[in-house]
Amino acid sequence: MRRIAAITLSLGLLASCATSPGRYPGRPGPEMTYLCDDRTTVIMQPSADALVVLNSGQELRLRQYPSMSDFRYSNGAHEFRGGGLTGIWVVPQRAPVVCWLQR
Repeated sequence: MRRIAAITLSLGLLASCATSPGRYPGRPGPEMTYLCDDRTTVIMQPSADALVVLNSGQELRLRQYPSMSDFRYSNGAHEFRGGGLTGIWVVPQRAPVVCWLQR
């Protein structure tokens, strides 16, 4: 039993070493990139802020907030929420846009 636990722990440590921090140095976990129907790109990482790249190239940082779904990020004016393979990008005075997880 100890041998199985040691092997499981070793594999878990190796997997965590292989994970790239991406645009969020010092924060563990893989990035998740969503591409929206309006060509906005949302790059997020679990338990961290989200980076949104607009069509113009402008970047926005959104803070993570508690959510009944998988995730919710906002800066007060813009919001990205959803879970799993889809998200919703919300911009003031525009219809919400569907975003799709890229693999």
